[in-house]
Amino acid sequence: KKIGLIGHSEGGLIAPMVAARNKDVAFIVLMAGPGVNGKEVLRIQIDLLNRAAGMSEVESQKQVAFTTGIMDIIQMGGDSTVKSAALRAYLYKGYEALPDDVKKQMTEQQFSLEYSSFNTPWFSYFMQYEPALALEKIKIPVLVLNGTKDLQVWAPQNLPAIEKALKKGGNKKYVIKELPNLNHLFQEAKTGGSSEYSEIEQTLSPLLLEEITRFLKQKTNLP
Repeated sequence: KKIGLIGHSEGGLIAPMVAARNKDVAFIVLMAGPGVNGKEVLRIQIDLLNRAAGMSEVESQKQVAFTTGIMDIIQMGGDSTVKSAALRAYLYKGYEALPDDVKKQMTEQQFSLEYSSFNTPWFSYFMQYEPALALEKIKIPVLVLNGTKDLQVWAPQNLPAIEKALKKGGNKKYVIKELPNLNHLFQEAKTGGSSEYSEIEQTLSPLLLEEITRFLKQKTNLP
């Protein structure tokens, strides 16, 4: 009765699913968990990461549009064989449009890996799953945390959606906080870009640990 779940990123999507189905979960902590479907998360994520890496707005939007095309194919109904063929053809068309120097660097194995990463049941599910379906059923204490420099699960997109779902379900035991200067991995960061992840020695910011500890003491009556 005192066991809770802490989920980060995709784990922040799964923790509410488990809590909604299991009355023995005492609390959940969502670290950079999504509040909207995967398609919307990725559309913003791609643009933010591209811009942090120095890509122009025009080029970034081209990539967003291309990836949106991939997601549209994945969400197609009908025969899976037809869908898989359409996805491979679409990716190959994108490959053909790349500059020659970039094409030379991409092997058939890399192309196949990219195709395989999109063509999975989980990715298809993630694209369309609405986190609110589980969040609205949760009555236990919930701590929701995001970093202001998280470019993968953008706080202005996801925190309001999570709060809306919790309120709709009548949950009054939640705390939602945006932590300053923390990236998707809850490290203190300069830009939040993914290239920084391996350069930062810090594992988790002390600020994050303090927030979780405070929440556990206040909301769950743990010592």
